[in-house]
Amino acid sequence: NPGTAYYYDAKGILLSDSDMNLIADKGYLYNNMNIISEKSVNLTSGKTLTIGTNVASVIAKGDVLARSNYGYVINDSHIESKENSIVLDGEIGVTSQVGAANLSALNGSISAVTTYGQIDIDELIAGQTAAAGVKEAGSVKIGDIKGKDVVLYTENADATITIEKSITVEDHLLLQGNSFDLPKIQRTNLDGTLIVDVNGVGAGNGS
Repeated sequence: NPGTAYYYDAKGILLSDSDMNLIADKGYLYNNMNIISEKSVNLTSGKTLTIGTNVASVIAKGDVLARSNYGYVINDSHIESKENSIVLDGEIGVTSQVGAANLSALNGSISAVTTYGQIDIDELIAGQTAAAGVKEAGSVKIGDIKGKDVVLYTENADATITIEKSITVEDHLLLQGNSFDLPKIQRTNLDGTLIVDVNGVGAGNGS
């Protein structure tokens, strides 16, 4: 990556002034430092990727991607994008039980996606779009979700989507699935129109 500069700090901080890519497509990714980047961070592991174990924490000015090709993505520490977005992509599940202050994209979007497992997040709060979804089999369980737009989806007819405490949305709520357990919807801004789209999954299920 020409032009990339990495600096190791004695306090256990790995600093980068350009995009940082730490990739182990089929193996374990392990770097026990706090990662701080002036641009974007890509963490890709073939095994379970735990923020707090495989890396200590992640703070980036740009996008943050935390991906496990064959395992879970777990946030036990701190993931933050100061100006852009966060994607948590775990093949068999995504978990974050550390509160909104430790999963933060106040100026961008947060997306949590899994192929076969469960999305289990206590607070999913984004400045733009807050999204969570299941590609094939699994379920979505979130305590509080908040965004200018909120997207909750599954591509499996038998999957369930549960929001346990609150949904707060400004412009657009998109729901795709056949089974929802949702609380009362709250508005961040009472001006304008809230657009709600609900789409079923499988044969004979329309919007």
